[in-house]
Amino acid sequence: MSEAGGYIDEYNFGTGVFKSHFIGATLPNSAQGIAVLGNNLFVADYASGKVSEFDATTGATLSANYITTGGPVVGAMQLVGNDLFITDSKNGRVSEYDVSGATATVVNLNFITGLTSPQGLAIVVIPEPSTPVIFGGALLLALGKVRSRRPSARQAA
Repeated sequence: MSEAGGYIDEYNFGTGVFKSHFIGATLPNSAQGIAVLGNNLFVADYASGKVSEFDATTGATLSANYITTGGPVVGAMQLVGNDLFITDSKNGRVSEYDVSGATATVVNLNFITGLTSPQGLAIVVIPEPSTPVIFGGALLLALGKVRSRRPSARQAA
């Protein structure tokens, strides 16, 4: 996203040289997060509480109101498969949406609650078994059960 806001800029991957404002006039100045699923680019707007959907190849607007939360709450986003997790810093929560269709479906509006102004979000899938782990600011949450692992030499000492 552009430092000045209101744009998603395109840069040469090898050199880092600015190429163009890839998506511009349709973006607000308060774009907070982006996520890509296939050819769909999702952009979160903090001020309006909306997530817009764009064509990741052309930059064309697919839906200006793909997800509408009803207030200035949308922050960082992370995709896991077809599930889009969005931080809501105003209400102190992380919400989950299924974005596999033409319209988003709420999976769990209050997936995680009781947070103090979450600003960042990273989700990692840990193998054996596949267990999503969510990092949101100082938050670390492991979902599901993790099988016990053999202790390392350090743990055994």
